[in-house]
Amino acid sequence: MRVSLSRAYMPRSEWPGHNGFAKFSNLLSGSKYKFDDPDQAIVAWMKNVTGQYSKVSIRCSECDVMAHLVIKSFAKNRTAACLCNGNAPINSEQYFGKFLATLQTSRLELVDISTFDDWKGCMAKNRPRTSLRVRCIDCGVTDYAGLGTLSNKGSGLRCKCKGMPMVTRFDEMCKQYADAGMSLVYPSSAEEWTTHVKSKSSFVKLRCNACGVESESRVERRPDARLSCFCTGNMPYSCETKFHQLLAYLAQGRFSWVDAPTYFDWQGCNPTKHSRICLRCNVCELSVNPTVDKVVQGKVGCLCANSGELMVGDEIGSFLDLTNSKLCRQKQFDGLVGVGNGNLSYDFCIETCSGTPLVLIEVDGGHHFGGGHAHWKGDRDHTLEHDLRKERFACTIGATVLRLEVRTVTTEKANWREWLRSKVDEAIRFPQSAIHCISHGNQYVSSPYSDLRVQSVSRFE
Repeated sequence: MRVSLSRAYMPRSEWPGHNGFAKFSNLLSGSKYKFDDPDQAIVAWMKNVTGQYSKVSIRCSECDVMAHLVIKSFAKNRTAACLCNGNAPINSEQYFGKFLATLQTSRLELVDISTFDDWKGCMAKNRPRTSLRVRCIDCGVTDYAGLGTLSNKGSGLRCKCKGMPMVTRFDEMCKQYADAGMSLVYPSSAEEWTTHVKSKSSFVKLRCNACGVESESRVERRPDARLSCFCTGNMPYSCETKFHQLLAYLAQGRFSWVDAPTYFDWQGCNPTKHSRICLRCNVCELSVNPTVDKVVQGKVGCLCANSGELMVGDEIGSFLDLTNSKLCRQKQFDGLVGVGNGNLSYDFCIETCSGTPLVLIEVDGGHHFGGGHAHWKGDRDHTLEHDLRKERFACTIGATVLRLEVRTVTTEKANWREWLRSKVDEAIRFPQSAIHCISHGNQYVSSPYSDLRVQSVSRFE
């Protein structure tokens, strides 16, 4: 069955009439745009607005540009074409004034256009591809350049000075460098500028006001461009400034550089951001070998970054009898290697004074159960295999392995402190090959961890 709807049954637009005007006025009240004269605006609205595609005129209260736009467009985007967003009509007086200011910044001036009427007439012909005659204020060369090119910071004119600042602009260049956080070291005066600066390719020496690094740069560089200094990380790590900055950075943190070299030794190694240095944490005394880049970024890890290991270490230290035993962190053994033949280590090792290992303790994060970074690494992660290798190695040397799930430790669940004391005491008094695990969940019995275990030598609690 065909159903035909007459025009009388079609839904009416919400915009015509007083209600539509009130709704649009409410939208304007939350923006920077407004009607020039609300009384005249409502008269024009009642006369011209028939739907969402009708056009209205509003003015930006910041740049004072009048925009003519479709109602639907403003209701959706809450903005209009004006100087604030760079979308003002090119034949508007406001755009003309902004264009002249851009040319003045680039030391250029219009030749054939002097008034807004001249500009409007020129733009009415073929404005997207308009070429304008401009003159360089410094050297007087006149040539044609595209409107779009000139609007982009006034660049594009080929003249004798090639846009190079003249000696009369020495003070202006100093101000531009200061605004960018730099100081001009050489040339230091207008006289030196005259004799030293011969072209845009001439070198000047600049100093970063933040880190004090001095670096050479060409005159043609953008005044607001970043300097190659310690702040930007673009300096070679072999330079003396970078070396001393690295020492100062380490002095402010908790790490000490083991056998720190002199600058001459450091320079001889031709270091890069991938070079590794040996650091020792002054708190947990763990030695690590991060890359220089990681040190500068503050991404050096140790036991202090693992609150679970810290809590376990503190708890062991509170009850362990150090007269007959000693505690080692990140203990490695000959013959204990991972998939890539790298050395594996236990988080803690309690051994006799003669060095015989009795208890090997591991604090397991989520990646030990197939989660965390082990999940997104997929087959490239070997944490589970390494755990299994360490347990098998412990069995061969007759040591007890204690595994604590990290969340159980940090949230003080399952009375792990008492459990740890009793298991350590038992392993010291009766040395044996055993594996004991504690968790307030079921991570050790229903996860990829349990699937790989050698059940004959493992017992879970």
